[in-house]
Amino acid sequence: MLASADLIDRLGLPPGVAKRSLGDLRLRGKGADLALYALTKTPPRAGGRPQTEGRKIAPEETPAALS
Repeated sequence: MLASADLIDRLGLPPGVAKRSLGDLRLRGKGADLALYALTKTPPRAGGRPQTEGRKIAPEETPAALS
C-alpha cells in the first residue's frame, strides 16, 4: 500500500506497520511532487508481539492490561 507523507503525519502508523520512503515522486494530475511511502506489515518479533517502530506502548496497551 502507498501513502503520502502528509497522510502518515496526520494519522500515524498502527503497531505492526512499517514505512519505507519512496522519495518525492511526480504523479499524473498533480502539480507538485509528493513524498510517498510504501507501507508493509512487519513480521512479529520473538514472543509474538508486533514491532512498533520506536513507539512507546502505553500501559493500557500491554497484554496484561488487555486480559
